Amino acid sequence: MEKKRFAGLDLVRSCAIFFVVILHSVSLNGALGEDINSVWWAVNLYVRHLAFCCVPLFIMLSGYLQKNKRVSFSYYKGIIPLGVSYVLISLLSLVGKAVSDKSLVLTPGYIVARILDFTANDYAWYFEMYIGLFLLIPFLNATYEAIKTKKSRLALIFTLVFLTLMPETLKSFSPAYSQGGGIVIDIIPEFFASLYPLTYYFIGAYIATYKPFYKVRRVIKLTSVIIAPAIPFLLCFVYSHARGAYAWYMMNGFNTLTIALTAICVFILLYDIDLKSRILSVCARTVSESTFEIYLYSFIFDSFYYAYFRQHHVIMIALVFTSSFIAAFVTRLIIIKPASSLISVLYMRLASRIDTDNTQNIQIDAEKND
Repeated sequence: MEKKRFAGLDLVRSCAIFFVVILHSVSLNGALGEDINSVWWAVNLYVRHLAFCCVPLFIMLSGYLQKNKRVSFSYYKGIIPLGVSYVLISLLSLVGKAVSDKSLVLTPGYIVARILDFTANDYAWYFEMYIGLFLLIPFLNATYEAIKTKKSRLALIFTLVFLTLMPETLKSFSPAYSQGGGIVIDIIPEFFASLYPLTYYFIGAYIATYKPFYKVRRVIKLTSVIIAPAIPFLLCFVYSHARGAYAWYMMNGFNTLTIALTAICVFILLYDIDLKSRILSVCARTVSESTFEIYLYSFIFDSFYYAYFRQHHVIMIALVFTSSFIAAFVTRLIIIKPASSLISVLYMRLASRIDTDNTQNIQIDAEKND
């Protein structure tokens, strides 16, 4: 029996990848380095703080969808399609870099090194992070399941929020941080700040378990999505005008409270939507299934279109997203899916043989003991 697919989760993933393209476009176009008194600057600032929730949304989806995963050969097979996509698009990214930089020589050693250190594609840091998260997921799930009560699970999340989101949030208000000075509000242990993916993972698992705000009216959820990014927008707006230039340091990271709030509001708005239109459902599903490839391809098209549409944000966003989607869809269909299927079959055969050998060894040991 085929497992039911929830359109709302496809919408969350599709929204997240669209936010990625928007966030990169705002940054590449230098929109926030313009006149801080212009309306266009304020619009870009608000949009940026809204789009910043893209990565948290992806990680929360992992927590929502994978909270029941356990250690098994079948589980580890799940990284194969992503690995195939990463290697293929990294090769294409290096070719693109070589075309734009004639001094770059693509030797076999250089290619392998850049793929292994995740610099072949400038957006590959996410895959580097996700590999670590993927390996930890079964053990994170065991931890989550071992905590039996709702209050204790909330305590885990609030503890992680304190350790991973609060340090960078407080730094935003540091008097001399913006000027590179030594005055930084550094009163919370920040050693674990880079572990913010764990925070978002457990938030996603919590939402999957308890469905918070499920009965809240959709209009209220939508209002919260509008208000949430308005908080960092207003803070940054005020600090920028007080400083006389863009306050880039204000809530500028995935590991801040305001970005977490925005991500939660967007997730809560979309995840339980049931699309009645079959066309919309198919579109959301098609985009959702290709988000990783769209993400990596967007680096190539960002680099290409930037030279021609730097001052045309909307056009650049539309072109990058459409081009990345088409490239992702085609390569998934003709290369990534067939290659992943073949590697997965070989992997499972090897896993089955290892499992059989281990079972036989256990039986032999048992007979010896008898």
